[in-house]
Amino acid sequence: MLIAAGLVLVLRYLWYMDDAFVYFRYAENFAVLGRGLVYNHGDFVEGFTSPLWVLLLSAGRALGLAFPVVVTAVAVAAYLAFGAALVGLNRRLSPVGAPVVDLPLAALALHYGVLCYFSSGLESPLVHLVALGVAWAIVAPRAALPQLVVALAPLVRPELATASAVVWAWSWARTRRFPWRLTAFGALFGGGWMLFRVWYYAELLPVPFHLKDTTWWAQGLAYLSDATWTYGFHLLLPGGLLLLLVARRRGLEARTAERLVMLLVAALVATYVVRVGGDARHFRYLAFPYVLATVSLAGLVETVVGARASRASRVALPAAAVVLAVVTASRYPTQLDEHPALRPAAVAHASDGIQDATTHRGWGLITQVVDSGPESLDEAEVPRGEPFAYHDAVIGPYCVLHYRFLHDRAVHSLGLTEPVLARMDAPAARPGHRPDLMRFAPRLEALRAEHGREPGSWHLALSADDAPDWVADNLAALEVLARRRRNRHDLAENWRLALEPVGVIAVAER
Repeated sequence: MLIAAGLVLVLRYLWYMDDAFVYFRYAENFAVLGRGLVYNHGDFVEGFTSPLWVLLLSAGRALGLAFPVVVTAVAVAAYLAFGAALVGLNRRLSPVGAPVVDLPLAALALHYGVLCYFSSGLESPLVHLVALGVAWAIVAPRAALPQLVVALAPLVRPELATASAVVWAWSWARTRRFPWRLTAFGALFGGGWMLFRVWYYAELLPVPFHLKDTTWWAQGLAYLSDATWTYGFHLLLPGGLLLLLVARRRGLEARTAERLVMLLVAALVATYVVRVGGDARHFRYLAFPYVLATVSLAGLVETVVGARASRASRVALPAAAVVLAVVTASRYPTQLDEHPALRPAAVAHASDGIQDATTHRGWGLITQVVDSGPESLDEAEVPRGEPFAYHDAVIGPYCVLHYRFLHDRAVHSLGLTEPVLARMDAPAARPGHRPDLMRFAPRLEALRAEHGREPGSWHLALSADDAPDWVADNLAALEVLARRRRNRHDLAENWRLALEPVGVIAVAER
């Protein structure tokens, strides 16, 4: 019943974040236009966070499916798999014969923050599934499928490599055998992508990582509070830990070590999120630790109550779980004036620099572009035998417009897909958003249009006395980035390029 109701809400909350159009442009260029896995033709820049998601979208487009079909299908399939895994984990951690309560299912099945991110056009549904895969791998360290999910975790989001490392160590310690299969999966997928990244992009980390890699503890704590207090997690987790303590004192088999490892992984990932200041969108960055920490409570009520529960408790406890699910479903972010289940495009405002998905869900331009696709896609095709050339440049912060005009060069003026802007030391107004970068983007594109994009172009700009002071101050770093952007896919050369240090690009006026 809860899973069915949750699926209805997943479809009700269906939306697209502007950042999703970064993935769409990459996938369109790769799978449809044959330009490679690039944002702009000829520029080898990894401007996306999740390799697995961009490859999944590319596979859908290669099969002729429109992005809305792929996003909706993944949302439905991922939620059903999520619900089934929650039920399975709770059964595995519950004693035989105990009344079924399933605290994690009650707390997550109708949770707005969780359900909202089964869509968005981003990698978020994969994040939910990885959280449950990590939990399964901790509970059953010899199972093959969870190990595969754990190995794929860094390809879903880079910070999830921490989860993979902890699970690898736990598996070795728990089974007292070297985790050969997990190691092989990790080498095949994680190691394989790293080799591809160096060979194709001459980088060790994607551009968004550099853009968002900062230290902003105060904002991160505000983000943590926003994501947890909204849904009563500050009561749920201590209550669950109290149940664990009761079970331990009674000498019951509570799988304490497994639960503590889940909480450790959740805490490590949450600490990273807090350090970087969280995200500009409610709940998104904390989805993994929130889900995993909640799943650590699976089967605890059943363990404490046991198989000898009274007839009354066998009715009252499942009923209480349903009440918890309804109460959770009634909660919604403080950024909204009314519940999004009643009005998906409810009026929204920012709070502590954090906004809700509704600001994008109600954006008519996104809906228009999702429905109609890129404008004049045929114009993006190049007649056989003619060199490729973009018509114009689209410079701005809106990824939806970059996708809309595939026949134009796109410059993301907030640095999401631009390695030079991403490394500039401009201050952040909110997580991942540095408004000062927007004034550098047009000049950056003008310099490249005038002096070229090949290595050595920054020297040309300086020799022509046509570059601002910050170019001279950061010339070595800019040339390294230019060589990476236009690399020749020579693995040995690219390893050297990837290892060349490129620090923060200082742009203070002299």
